[in-house]
Amino acid sequence: MEADLEVLDRKTKETEAMRQRVVEMEEVRDLMEKQVKAYTVYEDYLMSVVHNYPEFKQPLDVLNRYEALAAAKSTLADRQERDLEMLENARQEIAALTEEKKLFIMGLNNTLADLRWRYDQVRNRVIKWELALNRLKETAARRHVELCHVKDAIWGLYVKISKQKGLPLDVPPSDFEQQLVVVMRALLELRRIYRIAQRRSKEKDAESMQTA
Repeated sequence: MEADLEVLDRKTKETEAMRQRVVEMEEVRDLMEKQVKAYTVYEDYLMSVVHNYPEFKQPLDVLNRYEALAAAKSTLADRQERDLEMLENARQEIAALTEEKKLFIMGLNNTLADLRWRYDQVRNRVIKWELALNRLKETAARRHVELCHVKDAIWGLYVKISKQKGLPLDVPPSDFEQQLVVVMRALLELRRIYRIAQRRSKEKDAESMQTA
């Protein structure tokens, strides 16, 4: 990206220099046109001198001067043509540089649009993952609260069971696993007692029916 900006800056400077050159060429052209007109005036003046002054019917010096002026006019015309050709070349170079700069700017715009699209894609993904992370945090928070409630309930059962059995509370409140072991043993024992009581109840019912 930095290299592209340097190329753009260099092309801009080259374009400005070329425009300045065009201005200079136009000034030279105007000067040449003025000089050609001036020499034309001199040429007409010499011709009028030849016609108006009989003593110059064969004025070699005037003719020589006229020929010199005519040669100067031709030289200036050639120089003007060269200058105009240089001016045209300069204009063509400016047009080429301008077109190149337009294409370069279009390329930069396309690159910028692509970068913006990529940025939007990455931003959308980031937002998506942030939302997912927030949901995970909320779920983890709820699970933590539920776990705390479960631990409190297990601790309460452990204390109640230990007191009913006259056992010491030798398991610390932080030892959730050991509390759960005590509670599960008590529940298994309670289930075993319940089954025995249920079986004995059925046996008594059967005996009563036989006695009757």
